[in-house]
Amino acid sequence: MADSFWHPHSDAPGLYAIVDLPVRHGLATAEVVAAMVESSARPRVVQVRAKHLSVQQFEVAVRSVAAVCLRFGVPVIVNDNVDLAVAGVAGVVGVHLGQEDLAGRPAQIIAETRARARAAGLPNFRVGVSTHHLEDVVASRQLDIDYIGFGPVRATSSKQNPDPVTGFELLQRACEAAAVPVVAIGGLSGEMATRARQSGAQYVAMIGALQGVSCAEIRRRVATEVAAVTGC
Repeated sequence: MADSFWHPHSDAPGLYAIVDLPVRHGLATAEVVAAMVESSARPRVVQVRAKHLSVQQFEVAVRSVAAVCLRFGVPVIVNDNVDLAVAGVAGVVGVHLGQEDLAGRPAQIIAETRARARAAGLPNFRVGVSTHHLEDVVASRQLDIDYIGFGPVRATSSKQNPDPVTGFELLQRACEAAAVPVVAIGGLSGEMATRARQSGAQYVAMIGALQGVSCAEIRRRVATEVAAVTGC
């Protein structure tokens, strides 16, 4: 499985799919994820995010998502929860941390996360952080991280209290300033995803653009957005 481990520094662009739990339209989590990854037009990585589930529910969901993704060689990133990310779930390769997770001491928290991953036998553990301003991007150059998320580039409804929209000009400046690959996020699909790539983002993250009322619709949406991001 060529993509069984995600290398953010690979030259190949890709779709960074975010599964926001619980999934909509009465679909099961496992079947939604299978629809996303079972065809050749699949995301490079899947992040699992759950702002409204208990810790126990989140763990069950992550294990379900990872089991599906592992079959198709798609690695999984856990949002926020370091404990779960380093728990040795097969298919989970890293954690994504927001600015609030870094609690004003990002270098220390990331070093502690790296140490926990090594202690858990995960030497290639990936760490990504969210950035929302150019100052965040410049500060991230001093951190031991593998990639940054930057945005929201455009207006988004995926967060209750989103950060201010950055726009494409600031995205381009962020990509130029970053020391690691950039994942653009926020209201990006179709032509806007292509524009994000042209602005310098190596990956484009999507949530709502990949959702659908059926697995067939999700499969079509993923294929369309993979083409928009990769140009094929």
